[in-house]
Amino acid sequence: MKKQLLIWYKSDNKIKSAFALFIMTIFMIAYIDINAIKRTAKTLDPDHSTKLFWDIFFTDLIFGFEPSNYAEYHFHGKPLKQRLTFLSFTEMILFSRSINLQAKIEILDKKQNTYAYFKEYFHRDQIAIKTEADKSKYDEFIQKHPTFFAKPSGRASGHGARIVNTQEQNKDQVFAELISQGEYILEERIVQCREMSQFNPTSINTIRTALVNTEDGIQMLFAELRTGRKGSIVDNGGSGGVLIPIDINTGKLCKHGFDNTGKIYTAHPDSNVTFENFQIPRWDEIQQLSKELMAKIPNLKYVGWDISITDQGLTIVEGNSRAMFGGLQGLHQEGFKQEISYILRQNKIPESFRTQQQEIFQ
Repeated sequence: MKKQLLIWYKSDNKIKSAFALFIMTIFMIAYIDINAIKRTAKTLDPDHSTKLFWDIFFTDLIFGFEPSNYAEYHFHGKPLKQRLTFLSFTEMILFSRSINLQAKIEILDKKQNTYAYFKEYFHRDQIAIKTEADKSKYDEFIQKHPTFFAKPSGRASGHGARIVNTQEQNKDQVFAELISQGEYILEERIVQCREMSQFNPTSINTIRTALVNTEDGIQMLFAELRTGRKGSIVDNGGSGGVLIPIDINTGKLCKHGFDNTGKIYTAHPDSNVTFENFQIPRWDEIQQLSKELMAKIPNLKYVGWDISITDQGLTIVEGNSRAMFGGLQGLHQEGFKQEISYILRQNKIPESFRTQQQEIFQ
């Protein structure tokens, strides 16, 4: 059934494509976060939150836009026709699964698979622990790295991630607590360069590069800086981080960034570092590394790579076969659904995409 839906979604037949989207949206109903809708409604319009709640709910239910999408794309007050130019969360899932081969997606969806496949690019130690059988592996790891970064396997947006210091905590209790919550990935901590640390020193502020493998070769579709908020150890937009688009031609930041509540910033809200004209270090190397990573999995046509910059060079954090288009759509306030559909069906990046993309940097 899933395979047939992907075939219909990719079809030039608009009825079949729409039907596939509708069925996929129905499957997503069970994942609608009512509390997130309530929070978004109250944040956007406290005086009319009930009315807004139902608008957000049906926008999610019928079209697949999550509450954070609703806020990021400033849907409050936008007519339906304009909303439908945006690529929804559901459509993004369909796009990635249609353009990528499922067997290869598993290399990226399971973090330990990603590490094994791209180990030479991580430049740090990593292990997975799940059961008591992993205790000896854990003990050996913490001998080298008593302080480490731990994140639950299979969870997104940095949820559940933490920094653990076994010199200040009982190491056996830490192990028992982690495996009681399911599989955890333990990583040697990354020390980012000063230029990136200045945005927010408590999080690793990564560069997301999204690449697509087309008939014209491997091309960068978009890029963005993701930076955490004060005290946060993660930079994900879903955890309150700020996203700032990067001009892929120059490696310079856009003058505006935004968060998942739709707030627009010209500087980091905590450190006050200005975005406009900030030059991402090692930009040429980042482009080269992104294409090199993409070339290692030729059957995957679309991947978002998260890259950290250290004093020693570049290290990858992870790959994502479902990298969202929030930065471009959120700041441009116009959707890219038509252009993304063109990429899916024609295997080329349309010129209109590049034209729209550059408008936010002017």
